[in-house]
Amino acid sequence: TLSQPAPFKPGDKPKGRKTARKKEAREPAAPLPPERTSVVVTAIEQAYAALREVWSELPDVAVTVFYDRHRRNRGYFWRHQWVYKAGRLPELHIDSTILREPPESILETLVHESVHGRAHTLGIRETSREGRYHNRRFAQLARDMGLAVERDRRIGYRTTEILPEWLQGKYQPALAVISKASGKLWQGSGIDRGPGDDHGENGDGSEGDDGGDDKRPAQRMLKAVCQCA
Repeated sequence: TLSQPAPFKPGDKPKGRKTARKKEAREPAAPLPPERTSVVVTAIEQAYAALREVWSELPDVAVTVFYDRHRRNRGYFWRHQWVYKAGRLPELHIDSTILREPPESILETLVHESVHGRAHTLGIRETSREGRYHNRRFAQLARDMGLAVERDRRIGYRTTEILPEWLQGKYQPALAVISKASGKLWQGSGIDRGPGDDHGENGDGSEGDDGGDDKRPAQRMLKAVCQCA
């Protein structure tokens, strides 16, 4: 059973360091700059909305932007991850460490994850090997959506960039939104990521591209396997 803590009595002092501190007059905190996380997330949401104007099959998603130190992904698409009153929403994640990159590179990652979203809506199985292998269906969808695709012997197919005619054409509104917010805020991790590094998880939530030159330090987590029946 849990017991209630003893009530605090006047004169009680918390245990810890006994160094006396002088009371210092604190100046009012400076106002926060407008370039906060909410601005960046809103920009990604608006850019994705612009992509949905081009591709009506793209699902509504919950956009997240943060640095996930446990994964090596520029982004991922995760089906049925968020619950709300009307049902479930996929999660479209953008890693915050890539926000320092050129707007075209950020948009390429967003379009890459949108390929997975479009495949989800159309009922196309675009990956295999628990989401780690991007198959020919993925490559075809990616090309249809204006991405340059190259063969990768480990993960099947990889996207490298958005073709210039798409940047100057159908994707110009999305690019303009990202350009306006780009560089205002990112989460520095001491890692330089270049365009074409890993994208990430897709439909079933398992990891996607498993390659690239990520210099992220090795994880310190241990895997414990139970041998009993």
